[in-house]
This record gives sequence, structure tokens and C-alpha cells, in this order.
Amino acid sequence: AVVARDGALAIRKFAVADAGEKLADQARWLDDHAAELPLADVVARRRDEAKFHFDMPYLGTAHDFYEMIHVLPIADSSAILTDVIASVGRWHDSRALGRCSDIALAAYVDRKIIANARAMLDFARLQLPEQYQVNGRNFRLEQWECLLDPEWIAAQMPSRETTVLHGDLTIENIVLCPE
Repeated sequence: AVVARDGALAIRKFAVADAGEKLADQARWLDDHAAELPLADVVARRRDEAKFHFDMPYLGTAHDFYEMIHVLPIADSSAILTDVIASVGRWHDSRALGRCSDIALAAYVDRKIIANARAMLDFARLQLPEQYQVNGRNFRLEQWECLLDPEWIAAQMPSRETTVLHGDLTIENIVLCPE
């Protein structure tokens, strides 16, 4: 949201309950890595028992990349995205933490991948027939079953190297700003 704060405009991110705690983690991450990456400043934050919010400066010349890819020539958008990916890739490489243990990987696969896949498949079974089409191609819900197999999932991850990473690098979170 855009809000008025101390006589100026600010961008406010806000969330309630568990999402508020995740948002507080996001604000800490921005603070912790502000000297290393071109990140938005966190200029204010507030927590109470039910919600959390933080504010970032509103800059009139800033535009999210999602908006800009619709007005820039494709070559310019491609060059910007290539540069962002390369920069973030170098940052990730510089924070290598070593190989993930089998125990940590198994816990992650179970808690995040399989649990999310199970929830998605349960939802899909409520919405879709066993056989369905996407863009004219036939699929079956049973094809999703591999996402519930920890051995299959582990085989999809040949690299076990770990690093600190930006976990929400989407075109909406890339902001272009001349200054």
C-alpha cells in the first residue's frame, strides 16, 4: 500500500498472523543485506499481537520490472533481467555454505516439497477430473504422484551445495530506479 508517513509517501507491506512473522523475517533480511545488494530501505516497522508492517521509501521514478517489461523493448528487458540474474548469482556464489546434509535435505523435502505437493494434489483432485488438458495436451493427475516420492525428488537435485539466497526474486520484486 502507498501511505502518508511523516509528510512523505511510503510503500507499506503488511501481514497478519503467521504471515506477519514471515514479513518480519523479510524486513530483517533486507536490513541484513542492505550493504551487499541494491535493496529497498526499511524506514519504519511496527508489530503488535496480530500484525506486522514495514515501510519503504516511495520513489516516484521507481517502477517494478513487471510494469517495465510491458513498455521497454524486448532487448532492453532481456538485458536488465540477464544482469539481475548474473548479479544475484554472483552474490549467491559468494555466500556458499557447503554441502547440505542428507538429514537436512530429507527434512526439507518432507516439510516443504512433499507437504506442498500433497496439498496441491488434494486441491487439484477437487477441481480437475483424473484426465485433463492444458493447452491442448492431455495429462493425468497420477502424473503428479512423483512429487510425493522423496527418492524421486532427491534425484532431481544433483547439486547439494547451499548458500544464503534471495528467496523471492520475482519480476514484481525487481525495481528499476534511476537513482
